[in-house]
Amino acid sequence: MQFFKNNLPYLFILIFLVFKMQDLYLPYYWDEAWSYIPAIKEMAAQGPSLMPNSISPELYRGHPLLFYFLSAIWMKIAGNSIELARLFPLSISLLLLHCFYSFAKKHFGYYTALFSLIAILVQSVFLVQSVFFLPEILLALFTVLSLDSFLEKKYSYTVIWLTLALYTKESGLVIWAILFAWRLLEIVAEKEKNTRLIIKNISLLSLPLVFVMVFFALQKIIVGWFFFPEHISFFTMNELFVRLNGYASYLFIYMGRNLLTFSGMIALIILIYKKDKNILENRQKIFLLVFFVMAYLVFSSLNFYSPRYMLSVLPFSLLIWVHFLIQFAQRIPRVISAILVCIILGNNMYFTLYNRDSSDHSLGFRDMISVQSDLIAYCEDIQIYDQEIQTGFLMAHYLTNPQLGYLHDEKQIFQVQNTFTDSTEYVIFCSNELDKTLYQEIQGKHPLVKRFEKKKAWTELYKIQP
Repeated sequence: MQFFKNNLPYLFILIFLVFKMQDLYLPYYWDEAWSYIPAIKEMAAQGPSLMPNSISPELYRGHPLLFYFLSAIWMKIAGNSIELARLFPLSISLLLLHCFYSFAKKHFGYYTALFSLIAILVQSVFLVQSVFFLPEILLALFTVLSLDSFLEKKYSYTVIWLTLALYTKESGLVIWAILFAWRLLEIVAEKEKNTRLIIKNISLLSLPLVFVMVFFALQKIIVGWFFFPEHISFFTMNELFVRLNGYASYLFIYMGRNLLTFSGMIALIILIYKKDKNILENRQKIFLLVFFVMAYLVFSSLNFYSPRYMLSVLPFSLLIWVHFLIQFAQRIPRVISAILVCIILGNNMYFTLYNRDSSDHSLGFRDMISVQSDLIAYCEDIQIYDQEIQTGFLMAHYLTNPQLGYLHDEKQIFQVQNTFTDSTEYVIFCSNELDKTLYQEIQGKHPLVKRFEKKKAWTELYKIQP
């Protein structure tokens, strides 16, 4: 019985692994296709490096280069095989699941860890991003490891994980700032009078920021700017509250998480009223996680909206609510508590499986890849390589970059333009990036050559008449 209990979490991870094997063969999609894969491929060709300008800044867009560096090393091993390449992000995802479960079990107990693991496994954003060449899963991994070593007071390890987080993406600054500030508060609360110890702690936890500042200083010297100019323009206070509302809604309400959040709140109120011993003992850890989640929401709201950015805090948000529910469930009959947990997680799973759009955080991405691949294959069959095709931003990359996995003949690419002109001979529309104005102008005036449709995803090819 104990053997089954200890290995049950890894049975769920194994189910996840089997479920994701089908995605290893999919072409590259969305941001990984137009941004990250070209940069990673270029770095693999030039030689993996952490130095700024080791590849064109237009490719890596000013980000710290650890994710590109590790991915490029893997790409040199995988070659042109997409399925072998996708084993890299999948391996990181498996490691994240293991580390997250271990973290939750160590600090909040077995049942909180088990059901928190199940909760993250049924999140559509994690299921999709787990095989994508995007840095959010790697950043989430280093965030978990940073928090774990910090709570264990292993500050030397904390410095390592925080440094890796900061070298993965700029948003790693949030977890560094929270842990640095938290340690200062601990020193003040403990009324520490050992000046040497205080300086040692502050200096040690300052190192990750110093290390990443070296990267940006070199970038300024070599390239001419600290941060990618286009990204600087995204940071604005004008829509802070609109974006904050969007991120908070996504984190706590959307995709079936409303039931988990509301039931977790009710459980917390009851536990506080009952003066639950476990909640009181873990309140410092809970406060730390809550501060991190809130700070990350605010930081993310300064940038443009993308739900995948929440992957660093989503596991901890789920962990907090699940922990409250597990503690409450121990006060009610087992049958009722089991039904309660199944309903809450089942609600989440329902939205994951059936609320499918074509974004990079929904399982509907498979449907979009399917219809786009079918239409590109059709264009290859009728051999319109020399005809001028107008289409959307993403589809244009799929039609012109053989490395992305959509084109069957790497020597043949299509002539693509971003705007509709007098010389346009074909137009391709995709449901995930639809120009509604142009679509209305084309429909009925020019013949529809071919349409592919799968659930909510569709693509259409129109022949433009003179």
